[in-house]
Amino acid sequence: MDLFESRAVEKGLLQAVYLLETLRRLLVDGNTRMDMHGLCVCKTYLTVGLIERFGHAFGVAVKLLHSSTCQDRELVLRSLEEIFEILCFQKAFESPVVLCAAYIALLKNRPSLQETTKGTKRVRVDSCFGGMVSTLNSVGYDFVLQEMLATGLEDVEALAALGIALDNCPDGANLPLATLMIVEDISFTIAKLLFGLTRNILTTSSSEVFVAQLKLILKILQEKVTLLQFNSDSQPKAVSKWNLDHLIANLTVACSPACPHLQGSATPDDIFDSIGSVTLSLLQLYHRRLSSKYHLLVRLLQTILHLFILTTPLAPRPLRTTLSRPPPWLISPCTVPSAKLFSRILTMWADPPSTLWRSESKRQKMTSNVAKTGKAVSKHVPWFMMEYVALLAEYPELVIEQGVQKALAEGVYALFGVLGTYEREMCMAALDGSGRGIFKNLWEEWNKFGRFVEQ
Repeated sequence: MDLFESRAVEKGLLQAVYLLETLRRLLVDGNTRMDMHGLCVCKTYLTVGLIERFGHAFGVAVKLLHSSTCQDRELVLRSLEEIFEILCFQKAFESPVVLCAAYIALLKNRPSLQETTKGTKRVRVDSCFGGMVSTLNSVGYDFVLQEMLATGLEDVEALAALGIALDNCPDGANLPLATLMIVEDISFTIAKLLFGLTRNILTTSSSEVFVAQLKLILKILQEKVTLLQFNSDSQPKAVSKWNLDHLIANLTVACSPACPHLQGSATPDDIFDSIGSVTLSLLQLYHRRLSSKYHLLVRLLQTILHLFILTTPLAPRPLRTTLSRPPPWLISPCTVPSAKLFSRILTMWADPPSTLWRSESKRQKMTSNVAKTGKAVSKHVPWFMMEYVALLAEYPELVIEQGVQKALAEGVYALFGVLGTYEREMCMAALDGSGRGIFKNLWEEWNKFGRFVEQ
């Protein structure tokens, strides 16, 4: 009988599961009774001839898990996890691609709900994978990220592995004394990954994958770029101007009828939370770069407005195809929590964080830059305001719920705060009679409740 025939492998794994656990503890942890009795010298000899057999058995057992003849999936998977840890400890994977394939195979076969003890084992396996990734050079690290990116196009588990790989950059990217060459290589690798994730959000049909991809984009914007910026005062190259343009454009498409239909368990609020969080981070961390891209940003904000619209049966067909433009995944309008997040986005656009507090003596310079930013924003605010008023004017065919309007009020008031006289007159001239009435009411409400008056 073939040594690696499926039934023989399954029988061997089921019988050897506790032996594998002991072997793993001896080789990896070094804390077993065998080690305490001075038998640690056998560590080298135990692995002679076993590593190759482990590799073959691993591949056969993964196929076995997908077959209907597997008698005890739980014990087979447990043995595979022990083998994976041993292979990681022995650095037995031939290439980063093989490492990724083995780890993704484990992820796909894990049960969704695990007990506490099994959760500990899962953390240990994840730690082994992260440790292996952290020892790669920049070329190997790029291979791992691109392999996970390709596999994660329709696979949430692969995106989870990609997140672990992001958290375990090669050591050179995290040490303050890293050479400039290492940082440049990692920056380029992260930039490639950001481009790929941004492209893939418009190619997936799974809502869970869509949300997971945007969470990884958020991780790159918030965390990895900060790590790669430690040795330079310049803007991080991992988020280039091209990446910003690409990201804003694809977020706009994701909120429009051109977005693919997303199926899955994620709700419209879950989907918008991922989109809104990325948009908010862009405004918080890259507002200086966005000062020349407000024409792209205002289009994104206009498109997001339509996520809060309820199109009633009273709406005629022309209105549905022209003014009401929901994306295919919008089963029902986004609710108040999403409106609060969007309000924060509008407030951040109107009043971005100041990065010029280098010295208290430069307060006048900071005030000048804030005024300059507000003036630049005010030139684009009318286009957003006219879209908002046009949607409100179509009541009762198009409805924005009162709770949502109340949640949006703070953001709208922030935009009124930077709206100049010329821009206000421009809005009044472009709107029709009912629109002018709504705009005037909003203006009066801002003067009464939202305007800041210095005492």
